[in-house]
Amino acid sequence: MHALPPNDMLEVTRLTREGQLTEATALLQRLLQGEPASAAPRPA
Repeated sequence: MHALPPNDMLEVTRLTREGQLTEATALLQRLLQGEPASAAPRPA
């Protein structure tokens, strides 16, 4: 099991609360694959 950084999980939570489930899922997948969260595009 991977330990995900708290800040990244906060970002996933924020995306989920805003209804951006596709983006939240993509971020989780990247994190679980060991990619940095910075690879995730941030909404403007």
